[in-house]
Amino acid sequence: MINAGLQRIPNNPSLYISRGLLFAQMAQYDRAEADFTTAEHMDSKLSITSYAIDLAELQKNNSANSLPQIRAQLKRHPDSALLHFLLAKLLSSSGSDADSKVPEEAIRSALLAVKLKPDLTEARDLLASMYSRSGQYDLAIEQCRLALQTNPSDETAIYHLIVALRHSGQTEQRNEIPALVKRISELQAASRKLETDRKRFTFVEQQTAPKQ
Repeated sequence: MINAGLQRIPNNPSLYISRGLLFAQMAQYDRAEADFTTAEHMDSKLSITSYAIDLAELQKNNSANSLPQIRAQLKRHPDSALLHFLLAKLLSSSGSDADSKVPEEAIRSALLAVKLKPDLTEARDLLASMYSRSGQYDLAIEQCRLALQTNPSDETAIYHLIVALRHSGQTEQRNEIPALVKRISELQAASRKLETDRKRFTFVEQQTAPKQ
């Protein structure tokens, strides 16, 4: 059913996440990782706890115009964790999807963001992604665990943790993967239920609204 859905709506990141979860549950981790990566590339706001960025140019993914703006803002506000995070995010996504090289400045900016604001889980999620891309899986695992200490429901951190643990050489760590897959499946189900309840409430509210 999901494959049929992807044939009709090939650019839907949620479908890739759902299929990736199914692959993970069947221990087909190569295919699961590919689907998670595809979903993240389609929607970088799948923070998977999304992060509201109030910059029009950034929302348009126009990094060429956004970078000078953020650098100028950082000169005026060097202790802004959010600005350091935004700079890291732009720098990390400036290359092609196939390019695994992560700019050192992007990592430095993200590290500074979490130093200034340790509970900025979006920056830790970004660090985990960059470390995984560069093959530094132990560092990715560390950032995922720190993010989950702050927000146990951070789906992005769980996705990256599954990928990093899969590449870990330690059997004990890899044994965590099934429990993480179950956990993220439960979070996805809860999220879908919440959205269904919200839509149902909105529909009832519209139906019962007095006519003008």
